[in-house]
Amino acid sequence: MMTKFVFILSVLAVVICTTFVFHLAKPAPQLSDAKEYYLASHNLLKNNTLYAGDLLTTKDFRLYSKRTLGYPVFLAFQWQNKRLVLLASLLFFILLFFVGLQFLRQHDTRSSSFLSYVLLFALHVALLVHTTFQIADLAITVIVTGIVAIHANYRITKPEKYRAMSILWALGLLLKPVFLPSLLLIPLALIYVKLQTARWRWIICLPLLVWFVGSFINFKNTGLYEYSSISTINFGQYNAKLMLANDQGVEAANHFTSSKAFEVPRTSASYRQYKKSVRQAALAAMQDHPLAYAKVHLIGMAKMLLDPGRFELYTFFGINDYRVSLTELAYGGKWEDVKAVLQQNSGVFITFLLLTFLALIKLFTFMFSLHRFTKLIFPLTVILYFLVITGPVGAARFMLPVSIVYLVIVVISGGWLTTFLFKNKRK
Repeated sequence: MMTKFVFILSVLAVVICTTFVFHLAKPAPQLSDAKEYYLASHNLLKNNTLYAGDLLTTKDFRLYSKRTLGYPVFLAFQWQNKRLVLLASLLFFILLFFVGLQFLRQHDTRSSSFLSYVLLFALHVALLVHTTFQIADLAITVIVTGIVAIHANYRITKPEKYRAMSILWALGLLLKPVFLPSLLLIPLALIYVKLQTARWRWIICLPLLVWFVGSFINFKNTGLYEYSSISTINFGQYNAKLMLANDQGVEAANHFTSSKAFEVPRTSASYRQYKKSVRQAALAAMQDHPLAYAKVHLIGMAKMLLDPGRFELYTFFGINDYRVSLTELAYGGKWEDVKAVLQQNSGVFITFLLLTFLALIKLFTFMFSLHRFTKLIFPLTVILYFLVITGPVGAARFMLPVSIVYLVIVVISGGWLTTFLFKNKRK
């Protein structure tokens, strides 16, 4: 047992130290969403206003609700000190390792599976590099992995299990609006838990309270009762735009998002019109090209499973080209341009290719678990939820919340696959 523990600590220490040395030697560029979170936290502290921009410049009304309350409050408790936040990211990374390990132990206790988990976790570049970016995604990953691990833990009583899962669910929504569609499942969850425990567990409605409070705060600022503007932004500037890039080319996609409907709203009235116009334009585009959108969405879901962290890897080494979207170029068929961007640094490009090959192996192994769906019905459903909700962008950072759950299932499936192959070999 002590040998395993020393091995764990050694691997984690080497991985973390290597990443932090690179980061301190040449700090990775700060992501735009990280800047917005810091501004939202600053405005909460100084102006008592949730606004993810500079209040002294012309206002963009989307920024009042673009970033949800949870992470700015977390930053405020760290006094917005970047070193404290970096330390917190390190703690989240370590915590996540052990939460994932706990989930694995509920299904597989073999030493070979333990070793596979440690090595795959150490090679999880998208997660590791996020320790040097904003850590809201790391916190969400801990929450989702925790929900799945608690659900799988047979030692916890059902009332305790549902209470803990509901609290984590609410915290998840507080951090990221990706949990919003899951609120529709609350009535079903209430009925299911009532049948399981013979009592109504109203704590399951806690995420609804978070939604209500968050929407009320935004209503006071913008006059619109909504939880987050990011859903409208993504619907138009990502989902519809990527579909048009694939169907009609990058130029048509850029023309679509440069239309009057996408003009930055500077007042409450113009924001109301923006929200309406963008939704109408995006919906009309998708209705005109339903098969093209279905294709892009499905490709995006597959890409989430295969992307080893291209954006994180290239951003970390400071060679990301923010002027173009590689996803748009790929959907538009401009593969030479994609190749030119990826090959700016041969070492990073080779690393990316090797990690992509590893992602293919992981996907093949994961597929082996699908015929045993009933044994992993809850974690597989959680993975499917995030794949569907966050497509068609299909980047590793959108897969991040369920990436450890996915990794653990790959390890479990690897054990099943090895057993299957050895049985056939003996025959």
